[in-house]
Amino acid sequence: MVPTMLLIALVHQLPLDKVIVCNDGRQAMTDAGAKTLHDMAADLSAHGIEVSFGSLVTILDWIRGGQLSEKVLIQCSTATASGPDSDRVLAMLSDARYFTSLLHWLIPDGSDLSSLPLRLDSNLIAYADSRRDATTTTLSLEEVYKVKGRHLLRSALGSWSLTGGLEMALDYKWHRRNDLSGVTLTNEFIRWPGVSSGIFDSDKGVWTEELGGTMYGVLWRLGEVLNFTIEIHQVANVLPSICNNCSSVPASSS
Repeated sequence: MVPTMLLIALVHQLPLDKVIVCNDGRQAMTDAGAKTLHDMAADLSAHGIEVSFGSLVTILDWIRGGQLSEKVLIQCSTATASGPDSDRVLAMLSDARYFTSLLHWLIPDGSDLSSLPLRLDSNLIAYADSRRDATTTTLSLEEVYKVKGRHLLRSALGSWSLTGGLEMALDYKWHRRNDLSGVTLTNEFIRWPGVSSGIFDSDKGVWTEELGGTMYGVLWRLGEVLNFTIEIHQVANVLPSICNNCSSVPASSS
C-alpha cells in the first residue's frame, strides 16, 4: 500500500479534490488490510480530504458514467496477490476516457505502460523505491504521458520520503512537459488577417497571399520553445475572402 502521507502531500500539492483507493486483492480481504484501509481513511479525513474505496471495475464504471467530475487522485496497484494481474489491469485501462486531465492515477512502476491510451495532458504518476534503508524509504515519482499517441514519455516529478516529505522539481505541469519531441501539430485556419497577409499587385490587378501575421508568428515561436513542428493548412473561407485567386498554402516550422 502506498504511504498515506504521500497521498496527502500529492492532493495538497497538485491540488486535487478527492482520493479514490482501489481495494482489489488480498489487502482488502484480510483483517489487517481492512484496518489499513480504515486508518488511511481516517488520516485523509483528518486532513480534510474526501476518500472513497472501490474495486477497479467499480471505479471504471464511475468514470464511464460521468460520476467523477472533480479532480481526483486514483491510487491503484497494477498487481496484487489475489487481485487482477498487471496485464489484465492494463488491458482494463484501454479506454481513453480514463486518462482525461481531471483524473490523476498513482500506480507502482515496473509494468509496461506503452499500451495505455495516454495523451499529452494525461496525469499518470508512476512510483518506485529508489532508496531503502533502516530508517526511511524514498519513492521516486515520474509522470507518464504521450504526444499524439506516440512513444511513451517520462518526466521526473520528484520524490517522497517520510523524513523529507514530497519534493517536486517543478510544480507547474506545462513547465515539466516542455519538450514535445519534434511532433508535427497540424492547424487549420480560414484565410484571415492574423494568419495570412494579402498583397495587391497594382500592375496585374490581383491579390496574392502568404502566411504571416501574429497568429502564425506565435505558433512558430512556440514550436521553437516546445520542440514541435507546425503544419498550417488554410481551408475554404466561411467569411468573405481578402482575395479571389488564393490557394491553400501549407507551411512548416521546426
